[in-house]
Amino acid sequence: MLPEVRVLLERAQTRRHAILGLLDAAPEAFWLRVASGDAWSARAHAAHLAAMDGPVAELARGAVAGAREAWLFDATRPLELESARASAMAALADGTPHQLREALAAARLLVAPALEPLRPAALEMRVMVAGAVDSWGRQLSWSLRDYLGHWAEHDALHEAAIRAAFTTPPDLSAVALTRRLR
Repeated sequence: MLPEVRVLLERAQTRRHAILGLLDAAPEAFWLRVASGDAWSARAHAAHLAAMDGPVAELARGAVAGAREAWLFDATRPLELESARASAMAALADGTPHQLREALAAARLLVAPALEPLRPAALEMRVMVAGAVDSWGRQLSWSLRDYLGHWAEHDALHEAAIRAAFTTPPDLSAVALTRRLR
């Protein structure tokens, strides 16, 4: 494995271990909590993370096969991207917290074999994300090298959101309503 790719993978694995430890320590009731101003619960953030490693592995496999450019989730329009991401997350949404935790761990293990055969030229493949445009409306792209750098740090953003959700007390009006509906 290229040394720079190994460093990125090690960073990503370190971030994932931190999240797995956090999830191991959290009571099951905390998984549905949502931080103020956030649209996602702690569970949704974890499902998103588990769903994102597969597309990273696909990008790497495409680069190894000689692709010069690729779209995340093979989606060229924002609605396609959102649909693909939502479908990937939904596939994980009904599992128990333990199953979701296991999916997080397993997803990260799938990336290393896809990154292993990367060579320097493959890291120059352009990665596009549907809807990511500059201020003039032109499609943005990143080299696979840069995209992997962002991916290696991606878990940290969601770890912070999960921590914020876990430390947010439950909404007492929602608790009261839930008890009334029983």
